[in-house]
Amino acid sequence: MRHASITSLAHRDAYVFEVTSVKKQSLDRFLSFISGVPETKAGLRVVNRGLQYSSRAVLEPYVAGVSAWINGRTAAERIPSYLLEYLEAGVRYYHAREWRTSIVLSAIALETLLAEMYEHEFRQLAPDEPLGALKDEIMILSKKRGKPTAFPSDILEWIKKTNEARIASVHRASRELSGREALEAVRGLLRVISWYHGLC
Repeated sequence: MRHASITSLAHRDAYVFEVTSVKKQSLDRFLSFISGVPETKAGLRVVNRGLQYSSRAVLEPYVAGVSAWINGRTAAERIPSYLLEYLEAGVRYYHAREWRTSIVLSAIALETLLAEMYEHEFRQLAPDEPLGALKDEIMILSKKRGKPTAFPSDILEWIKKTNEARIASVHRASRELSGREALEAVRGLLRVISWYHGLC
């Protein structure tokens, strides 16, 4: 189901589904589908339905939207296949709750995109540096060429968020990673891809 997130909980007395959707129609289609299954029709009960405004709830369908976008025509026409493959893998690991792998794949893809940007802009091989250092190098060389900045401020912020998630994922930390960090990394990658390829 596009633009919706479905999670389930197997309880000893029932199956509980939490469905978060961007559009009401997606939720209606899910309820229609579930109510059409003979085994569930008699015991189907909607516990709570309404608008949600928390960032957790609002971001739930984001990954489903990314999955739909990856398979769309615009992405196929405008985005290099290697980026789509990384993005798809990052989303797949996100769904599998493999936060660390999802983050690392997003960061590798973003680092590769910045290296491509570096080579296109400066006509030389990109240095073998991690994401944050490569971003800094692009900014320094751009400034030397008289450009006030290489990246818009919002894109710099998304690069920073993805890099912070990468650092947290590859270094031992006092806290466990969560889906939030993985989602930030995926979002950062998608925002930079969209900006660089003129989709926003």
